[in-house]
Parts: sequence; structure tokens; C-alpha cells
Amino acid sequence: YSDRNRGAEVGRYKSVIDEMPFSYVLPQENGNRTETRWLTLTGGDVPPVTIRGETPFGFSIWPWSAENLAKAGHAYDLVRQGFYTLNLDHRQMGVGGTDSWSPKALPIEKYRVPAGQYDWAFTLSPVR
Repeated sequence: YSDRNRGAEVGRYKSVIDEMPFSYVLPQENGNRTETRWLTLTGGDVPPVTIRGETPFGFSIWPWSAENLAKAGHAYDLVRQGFYTLNLDHRQMGVGGTDSWSPKALPIEKYRVPAGQYDWAFTLSPVR
């Protein structure tokens, strides 16, 4: 997340999709990657595709649907659906302030995303 990404250096990373999500006791959105310049997805029965943001973006990808995630009360309630849900984010608010363990903690002002209209662009390109 934008307020927690200083622990990783800018670089080229390769990962297996099924290793990206984190299994929380109470299922919730997770596995977000920030400051992404481009992302290439390969494998399976679909042609490879590259996603490039007009500006750095965030993404997460899960083997279950957002609806399944929202309804799941436990990790065992998450059902693999035979395809992946890819979330592309122009911006995403940070997870907390300097004391994110507090339920009342708000992200520091610079990590908040105020209400408003945002324009963002990205391109999807087949990998050749």
C-alpha cells in the first residue's frame, strides 16, 4: 500500500499468481502491489497480455471473485472460480497512520484519496 511500500526496491519482479494473495483469518482485500509501471500476465489457456499505466498504478489478483471475498467469513469460504479477478487501481488509500493497529487510525493526509473525479489511463497489449 502507498504508506507501506518503502520496504521494496524498484525492480523487476516475477511471481506466481497463487502466491500473491495472503490468507487472512478474516478474508479481505489483500496482495496489493503499488507503484507498478507495467504488468505482464502469462500462462494458462489465455494469450499473454501486458498492462501499462499512464502513471504508476496498483494491482492485485485473486483466484476468487470480489463477491466471494466480501461474503467469506473464513479462508475456507473462498472458492476458486476457474479464472482470476484482476484489480487495477489508479490510487488506493493507505492502510493506516503511524499506529495502524488502532481501529480508529486514519492514514496520514498524504496517503488519503479525497473524493473527486479522477482521470486515469492504461493500455492492454498482447505479448508478441
